[in-house]
Amino acid sequence: KITRDAASEKNAWNINNNAWNTSKSPDPKDARRDLLSWILVGAGGLYGRTGNLKTEISYAFEARSLAASVRDTTLLEVTNGALGNVYFGLNKLDSALLFLQEALSLYNRSNVFRKYEGDVLMAIGQIYQKKGDFGLSKDVFLKSAKINKEQNNLSGLGESYLSLANLYQAAKSQDTSIFYARKALATFKKVSLRSGISEAYRLVSTIYAKQNKPDSAFTYLKLATVIKDSLTNA
Repeated sequence: KITRDAASEKNAWNINNNAWNTSKSPDPKDARRDLLSWILVGAGGLYGRTGNLKTEISYAFEARSLAASVRDTTLLEVTNGALGNVYFGLNKLDSALLFLQEALSLYNRSNVFRKYEGDVLMAIGQIYQKKGDFGLSKDVFLKSAKINKEQNNLSGLGESYLSLANLYQAAKSQDTSIFYARKALATFKKVSLRSGISEAYRLVSTIYAKQNKPDSAFTYLKLATVIKDSLTNA
């Protein structure tokens, strides 16, 4: 409410040391709009978690408009990525691809959130997979893994490997799938990402089951379940 009120621009905005003023503008009006945009992105995400996607989308579009008005490319990366993820969840793949590609083009010209460029690529790869384009999906997942490795984003790298494992598993290429599933597992263990470790264990279990190796399948399923239960009860 305060940041929507133009009168708040008369307050002593600390422009230079305000981490939320990613537009870097010395104008208090721009600083207020920039902060409001960040608030809208965060609030929209919370609405999305409660299932109120209509409000999440509305807030994301308003935040995107504000970010454009103050020429904040960092915030435009975030808002376009948020819209892409929401539309992907709604299975509106063309809209999701449009916003994610816009976010990607901004990441390519920015160093602020470059660490997460691979995550955007991974989301784009998942869209191509849903569209049934194995070749494009594979290429984008591999690029995602490469960038996540370069940026030392190990959580993202594990997700990239897991996406490749799921892609090959869907294509019934079990040996290649388990290769990437094991790479995902090793990467998640490096950063102690228990949710990722559980997913990787579960996928390895599924692959062993399809290879008619019930003992191995059960072992990995048990490992996955123990971690998942501990996360649920935490």
